[in-house]
Amino acid sequence: MLMTGSFVAPLLLLSLIPHQEPRFLIPVTLPLIFLHAQEVHDFDTAQAILYHTLPSIKWTSKTKPFKVKKEKRPGSLRTAWVVINTFFLVFFGFLHQGGVYPLADHLQTDLYNQHHPNVIHLVTSHTYPVPQYLLFQQKANFRLDHSTGTVSRYIAKKKFFLTEMGSRPMGSVTTILDDILTSCSLWKPKEYVRCTVYLALPSSLLDEFSSELPSNMTYKIEKSFYPHLSTEAIPEFYSTWHTSLHSCQSKSSMVTGGLKTDEHCDTPKEPDYSPSAIFRRVSRVFKQLSLSLVRVQKTK
Repeated sequence: MLMTGSFVAPLLLLSLIPHQEPRFLIPVTLPLIFLHAQEVHDFDTAQAILYHTLPSIKWTSKTKPFKVKKEKRPGSLRTAWVVINTFFLVFFGFLHQGGVYPLADHLQTDLYNQHHPNVIHLVTSHTYPVPQYLLFQQKANFRLDHSTGTVSRYIAKKKFFLTEMGSRPMGSVTTILDDILTSCSLWKPKEYVRCTVYLALPSSLLDEFSSELPSNMTYKIEKSFYPHLSTEAIPEFYSTWHTSLHSCQSKSSMVTGGLKTDEHCDTPKEPDYSPSAIFRRVSRVFKQLSLSLVRVQKTK
């Protein structure tokens, strides 16, 4: 009862909190395994003899060991356990928020290979924040004075800034981006450094972001990271499959003020089931399973 209460009570309390994540359930795995692992393991076989009903046997050198018959039960709880755990292994281990670490690796490479002083501002929307320890940013440097032989420590200027927007509306995201771009334009002539502003968001929200983009801002998709699925922005696969067969935005195209400049944005009146049309639909659905890194700029 103590082990049962140790995971039932926290589970009920966590269910009352509006913001819930699967990782909050990790502590309850210990009492669950302790209580029910043996039941899952022995579900296929029923014990034929209980320990307290075994007759007392006087063991001698001539006593032969006896075999306990096991009764096979229909169905298999172990099979269901393996299938369910395999599914969640793929989902939480590779698909769910799977683009965050490749994004961090890309940003770290970008910061390391700078040939010109550059400051990066990253805004994240509807995804986990990027672990900044993966960027290997030094907080302090050391300088050797050759005349005296002493080593002095000085604070290094920060090169990476992270702004987490969580699940806020796209209107708030574009407002924050506009403020960051404005501040960059003010101090850029004084510091003589470049200022790069990125937005990381699920690819399923690109159309919504484009529609909320002000007329004085443009964006370009720098890179997409696969696979990535955010439960905060689940792709609408059905509507995507039945929308336009032509992509309204290429990877290298610039989009200004939410107005798509692609020439192929016409929706056919009759559904096209040709192999090329099916391929375009599948690729359009597949593109939503990614995390997009978008570079945002202001029009001159």
